[in-house]
Amino acid sequence: MKKYIALIIAMFSVCLLITGCGGAPKGTDSEVKETVIEIAKEQMLRFMMMNTYLRGLTIAEAEQKAQKDPSVRKVLDEQKAELAKMKLELVNIRVTKIDDKLKKSTNAADLQLEYKGETNKTPITYTAQLNDKGEVYVEVFGLN
Repeated sequence: MKKYIALIIAMFSVCLLITGCGGAPKGTDSEVKETVIEIAKEQMLRFMMMNTYLRGLTIAEAEQKAQKDPSVRKVLDEQKAELAKMKLELVNIRVTKIDDKLKKSTNAADLQLEYKGETNKTPITYTAQLNDKGEVYVEVFGLN
């Protein structure tokens, strides 16, 4: 009986350590931070495209056109190459709210951009929530 209780306690502890047993994802979790950076990069690429004749196209539309038009491919690849030179990082991360019932955390941070020797910080907020499949869903605000 003691072994059975010890096994249950051990399994519960492992569950808490690995998954948090379904609690809210934290804004400092690597998966959350990586997703925020990816969303920021997509937004930056869309903004960069606004300065080219790809203005008004979504990234998916530009990719589709690039398959047929080498000039579109060249412009899109140039924009992506410039984006790759930029270093984005989340700094000063603060958890502002955790709602375990909704499995959601609200966070604030500074999005730091290093590019061509200059560093800029933009304050952003983001939420991380588990969807009905247990996957992390991230929304980012303040990337104007």
